[in-house]
Amino acid sequence: MDIKNYFKNAGFSVIQGTASGTVSNSLAVPTASLGYPGETEWCIAAAGGTPTYSFSSTNQTLTLTGAASTTAIHVLQRIESIDANRLKSKQVTLSVELSNSLLGNVTWEIFRPTTTADTHGTISSPTQALIASGTWTVTSTLTRYTATVTLPTGVSNGLEIRIRVGAQTSGTWVIARPKLEEGSVATAFTCDDVAVELTKCQRYFRNLSQYYVAYMASSGSILSETLHIGMFSTTRVRTLITGNSVAGTGIAIGAVQVNEGSTRVTYTNNAGAGYYGGNPIFTVAAHIP
Repeated sequence: MDIKNYFKNAGFSVIQGTASGTVSNSLAVPTASLGYPGETEWCIAAAGGTPTYSFSSTNQTLTLTGAASTTAIHVLQRIESIDANRLKSKQVTLSVELSNSLLGNVTWEIFRPTTTADTHGTISSPTQALIASGTWTVTSTLTRYTATVTLPTGVSNGLEIRIRVGAQTSGTWVIARPKLEEGSVATAFTCDDVAVELTKCQRYFRNLSQYYVAYMASSGSILSETLHIGMFSTTRVRTLITGNSVAGTGIAIGAVQVNEGSTRVTYTNNAGAGYYGGNPIFTVAAHIP
C-alpha cells in the first residue's frame, strides 16, 4: 500500500470538536481528555499562557494567536506503530507551510517511544527517545519548509512529529498542509478526501448520539450499541450524558465497556418494566497515549 501522507487529517478537514478556542496552559498532555481541542488528531499544548487556535478546513490551516506569558506552543501528531513500522530504516521527508508574525524560528522534532509501542507519555513526562530535530527560520509569509531524516528500526514502536515555537506572546503562527512521506524529496501536498479522513480520525475519537425507544421488560435489562469502525486499543469513554426516559421508568446509563474493534455501550433499566426513549450523548476518545 502506497501511503502518500502519513499524517491523519493533514488538510484539517475533520473537526469533531470545536474549530476554534483557547489552548490550555499545560504540558501534561496529550491525554484522552486534554490536548486535542479540535479533535482532529492534532494535539496542541501551551506553556505559560493560553493562546488561541483556529482550524480552517477551507484554507487547510491551523492558526495560533499568541497570548501574554506564553513561553511555548507545541503542535504534534502521534503515528500508530502499525503504520510507523513501514518506515523503519527508511528516509522520510517532513514538509509543512509556516509563517509567524512575531517569531523567526520554528523547531521540528521527531520522537519514538522508548520501550513500549504507542506509549509516548506526556510532553512534561515523556517516555520517548529523540530521533532528530532542527530549526526552520520563518517569516510572516507562508512558505514551505522541509527536513529529511533516516529513521531507526525503533520506529516500529510508533512516531511523534512535533513542531514548536517559544515565547509567542502576541502575533500569529500559521501551520498549513503538513506532510510526512517516504523518500528524500518533498513532493506536492496531498491528503485523502474528507470521507476517508473522517474514517481515519474515528479510529481514535468519536462523538456519538443515538436515539433509542425500546421496551425493557425488567430491571437490569440492557440496550447496547457497537461501532462500525475498529478503534485503537486504549479507547476509553471520556464523557457520558444521558437523555430523558419515557414514562418515568427511571432507566439510567449503566456500565460502559470498550474493546479493540468495537464499543459496547450498556443502558441499564433500574426501575422495572417500561419504555425507554432517550438520546444518550457520549464521547469515545482513544488518542494514542
